[in-house]
Amino acid sequence: MKKYIGIEDLDGKKVNKIIITDSDKNETTQYFDVTTNYLVRTIATSEALGQKSTQTMDMSDYKDISGVKFPHSIKVSGGAMPFALDMKIVALMINSDLPDQLFKIN
Repeated sequence: MKKYIGIEDLDGKKVNKIIITDSDKNETTQYFDVTTNYLVRTIATSEALGQKSTQTMDMSDYKDISGVKFPHSIKVSGGAMPFALDMKIVALMINSDLPDQLFKIN
């Protein structure tokens, strides 16, 4: 089930907030920048073995790759990780030619 909550302020930006609940009652909240419509934050809550876990992903630095915008900076925190993980995309290719040798299994 998806539910539009409305416009909120997130780190000084106006964002649209949407809550998605799956069939197991796990909840994911997504925040989309009002100006760009880019996904800027996802907060996912799940339950396993009677314990709730919440993980936050912040996306930024969107760049055009073959006509599609992709975040090049992703910060993940919470969940099973005891520390925040900052990821920076340095190269991203879409539908590029890859040599068959990459897929060879010895």
